[in-house]
Amino acid sequence: MTNNTQEQILSNALNPSRSVYSVLGNLCKETTILHDPEIALQEKDFAQDFHKIVFSAIYNLTFSNFEASSLNEIDIDNYLASYPKLYKIWEKHDGLTYVRDSIAHANRKTFSSNYDRLKKFSLLRMYVKNGIDVSDLYDYMATDLKVRDDSMKNIDKMTVNQIIEFFTLKMIQIRDDYNTGQEKKDFKAGDDLDSLLDKLNQEPEFGYPFKNSLYNTIFRGMRVQKFMLRSAGTGTGKTRQAIADMCNASFDEIYDYEKGWVSNGPSLPALFISTELEKEELQTTMLAFVTGVDEGVIKDGNYSPQVLKRLKYGLEIIKRAPLYCVYVDDFSISDIEMIIERYLIEEKVSFVAFDYIQMTPKLSRSMATAFGSNLREDQILVQFSAALKILANKYGIFLESSTQLNRNANEHENRDTTSLRGGKLVA
Repeated sequence: MTNNTQEQILSNALNPSRSVYSVLGNLCKETTILHDPEIALQEKDFAQDFHKIVFSAIYNLTFSNFEASSLNEIDIDNYLASYPKLYKIWEKHDGLTYVRDSIAHANRKTFSSNYDRLKKFSLLRMYVKNGIDVSDLYDYMATDLKVRDDSMKNIDKMTVNQIIEFFTLKMIQIRDDYNTGQEKKDFKAGDDLDSLLDKLNQEPEFGYPFKNSLYNTIFRGMRVQKFMLRSAGTGTGKTRQAIADMCNASFDEIYDYEKGWVSNGPSLPALFISTELEKEELQTTMLAFVTGVDEGVIKDGNYSPQVLKRLKYGLEIIKRAPLYCVYVDDFSISDIEMIIERYLIEEKVSFVAFDYIQMTPKLSRSMATAFGSNLREDQILVQFSAALKILANKYGIFLESSTQLNRNANEHENRDTTSLRGGKLVA
């Protein structure tokens, strides 16, 4: 099948024309809809060139100096008249009549449902274009109207995120069927023991050092294929310790109160996956780490010349550091794996910190689907921590995370692994 033929099929079979009609009419009637941060429309969400042209005209008129809160068919006609090639398509489809009628029939109360359907079909087209079969969810090639109707009911019941999860789970199941990522190694206890002893004698097993020398003594540095789990109560600095570890691996210089700016060793690619702190919060914490300037002072502003000079130098260190950050607030295990996989391939990261193990709606749903039943919170957290350990082994990276403590943690004299949120099996 040629690309043109596929495009033609997709633009007809996976094009919710009624929803497009409603969405474009509502956008003309109330252009402020496009200012809503929850509305994310792009040209590629529309299957046919004519609809793309109309949407682009509405979008450009809305975000130019055009002050009107609504548009009509004449506004769009005048705009497109300056683009002969686009205007020819506009005329061919009788754009004046189409837009006039779509405005007349626009109903603001049905905009959300039509917008959702438009985004879902845009997503399905993207899957098909990338070679993924979507027929088990929506059989767009079926000639039986009942099959098409049933497929549409399935689509209408799902959100965009649920559709993404559906296909992500399919890929995971295929990978599991072929044991991808699952290693089985058979060996006798004494196999290669002589070479191991020689190797350790010449190259002692020690990973990149932590800033905390006590950690280096206990854990022998940040070793690849190792997963470290911190546990502490709320507000005790778990996130900041993880950020400090990643900064220490990536920053080639750091401020020392006695010596000034000193070398911090090689600059290694690292990744911090945040579940709570967003961009600016992470950046001020990193700036405080590299400069030694208290974070409160950084946030207060109005710096003295000496502090400003130190902060500006610290900015340059952070800019050149191969330290990458991702913020994600709702996730499944597969989401975290895909994030790590992407930065491992693209940026060659060796050190990863995942903010902390916690329950999210998506994690709960994906676990229920994988196990065929709803799991308790402690069971889910155990599976999550086990999955992170597997990721560290699979990708040959150092991975760290943290967990909250439960109410037992208040009994300091009895504090042990049962004080962990999710129970001792997490450890």
